[in-house]
Amino acid sequence: MSAEIRAAFIRAAAYCRISRTIDTKGVNRQLEDALAIAQEKGWTVTDESIYLDNDIGASEFSKKARKNYLRMLSDIEENKYDAVILWLEDRGHRRVIDAWEFVQLCKEHNVFVYITSDGRNYDFSDSIDEAEFYGNVAKAQRETALVSKRLRRQRQQVAESGEPHPSGMRHYGLQGYKTRRVPEEQLRQERAHIREAAARIIAGDSVRGITQEWNKDGIRTATGGLWGTVTLRRILTSPSIVGFRKHNGSLYPATWEPIISHEEWDQIRAILADPTRKPKGGRGPIYLLTGLIY
Repeated sequence: MSAEIRAAFIRAAAYCRISRTIDTKGVNRQLEDALAIAQEKGWTVTDESIYLDNDIGASEFSKKARKNYLRMLSDIEENKYDAVILWLEDRGHRRVIDAWEFVQLCKEHNVFVYITSDGRNYDFSDSIDEAEFYGNVAKAQRETALVSKRLRRQRQQVAESGEPHPSGMRHYGLQGYKTRRVPEEQLRQERAHIREAAARIIAGDSVRGITQEWNKDGIRTATGGLWGTVTLRRILTSPSIVGFRKHNGSLYPATWEPIISHEEWDQIRAILADPTRKPKGGRGPIYLLTGLIY
């Protein structure tokens, strides 16, 4: 049987992944390379054998499931493919433990892996190929760990200096970071609302009553949404409103001015922590003759 005829019987899966992107260009470039290789070699790639995981990481720090990667593993298990095309080893795996599961599955179902970036072909029946694949994934895992370590140190340094989280959401009443900065007039209004809410809670008002009134008056949260009790509670109990930056359970003096005093903050936290203030069964106060007299 000629090489051309043998190639026509190769059923290939193309897996493409990128961690962070604002569009699909990253995975599309990987896919273009994979399809070009398949065409050059005469392998069969169909729409069903293309698996794209866009804006999803493969490291231990990723919080999203790679649904299409898992779907590909299931299809390999059903003997649908002879080959898997990856742009680079770390596009498929950034943890050796995940790579091991993938390699064992490929060995069991006689699937080889082709890397488009350098033309490397992995035949996992060869122990050298298997070891080298693990080695390249281990390099990616190490790089991920180093990047994570640098980021943690950077975030710790930012927190210790009292600066806001550079990539975090802007807190209500606080000046945003770079592109999330708000005008001074808006900032003054938000701070005034926090002081108003603090004074009302200390005077005996309820969180629910304040949020209902603010929503009615058109006062909006930092993201422009409606107020909820959980949101307002979180703001009033946050150390940021008394001039502290919280990071990994520790407090650091912040670069911004406190909105309320520490004494007021302590009072508010004690009031809101009182279990007798929490409504039971999600119902409000019940009064005698409710529903009978108006």
